[in-house]
Amino acid sequence: MISDPEIDLGLPAEVGELVRAHVPWTRLLIEGSTLDPAGQRIDLLPWAIAERQQLVCKPVSGYGGSDVVLGWTLEQEQWREHLEQAARRGGSLLQQRVTLVPQTHPTLAEGLPGAELYADQNIFIADGELVGYLTRLATTPITNVSQGASIVPSFVVTPRAS
Repeated sequence: MISDPEIDLGLPAEVGELVRAHVPWTRLLIEGSTLDPAGQRIDLLPWAIAERQQLVCKPVSGYGGSDVVLGWTLEQEQWREHLEQAARRGGSLLQQRVTLVPQTHPTLAEGLPGAELYADQNIFIADGELVGYLTRLATTPITNVSQGASIVPSFVVTPRAS
């Protein structure tokens, strides 16, 4: 809900702007109105059914990528049924799709052959400072370690001083 401007999180304005610029649009999957990613007022469930190509549905309390449903991987009727059941059951989020494009990464095998993998970079900031960074690589767009992704080293490379 951190991306919902209608919810006051008590964040300083500049932090709220950063969050909304970098955290995908996210809403609790409940019937009712809200603002879409463009800021237009919508009736959430019918809108979400129509926008399956751009949405992910995931459990609020899940972990490990379990029960994450990528709208674009289902037929329209399957997506509608999934959302309607999830809304009745409660405890699900809708999140705007973050498009991951597979790229060639070297693998740890003789000759370092390349493999087409999806990368997911995650930064950790505390008190305005970068305190950590991790990268996950996966064969599918769900880049969760429990779903088969790997955590790999990340490096910041800068030119050497002359």
